[in-house]
Amino acid sequence: AEESKQQLRRVEGWFGLNQHITDACRRNDIERIKALLDEGCPIDECDEDGNSPMHVACGEGNIDVVRFLLSKGANHSERGRMGFTPLFRAVQADHVNVVNLLIRSGARVNIQNNYGVTPLHWCCVWGSLGSMAILLEQNAKIDVQQSNGQTPLHCAAIHGNTECVEMLLKKNCDISIKDGEGHTALEVASTSQVVSVLAQYDDLKQQEMKIIYQ
Repeated sequence: AEESKQQLRRVEGWFGLNQHITDACRRNDIERIKALLDEGCPIDECDEDGNSPMHVACGEGNIDVVRFLLSKGANHSERGRMGFTPLFRAVQADHVNVVNLLIRSGARVNIQNNYGVTPLHWCCVWGSLGSMAILLEQNAKIDVQQSNGQTPLHCAAIHGNTECVEMLLKKNCDISIKDGEGHTALEVASTSQVVSVLAQYDDLKQQEMKIIYQ
């Protein structure tokens, strides 16, 4: 019983330290992070919001903290709440330097969260053009479907991110894919500009097909 109490106190202590280390990562305070790690704070534990120190540092774009944590053995692909990894946090805020560092360190560009969402989907939700260009250069799968059947193109269309739509079209994404409710990206587009871009592309593809089969 006494051993269990000591274990509980140890866990509670780690949890408190972890809140402090994520705060230090947010503030870009490397000296404080070093001190907390020396006190025994687990480097990959998630706080009450589901974020590990790496998640926070990547989300804030604090690349020096990210480098330091990686040098101390932090997991660049730690899964937090809903299976989001630090790469998702970096692309959400379009911190391209952090995105590049994570990929160079081994983070997988096609990793999926608990709902099948990839970093490319996430770029298309948030309109993160710089990160999206990096992911496409790294051969991110452009037509991958998340659990609800949506592709990155669906996400870009739904959120009205026209430039993301155009980037995907330049990569010859498949505009005919339907989501779980049977809708194409054109059918779920939320802005007239996205509708126009997709409709023009669709017309062009149909004309090309007619020429091929004449």
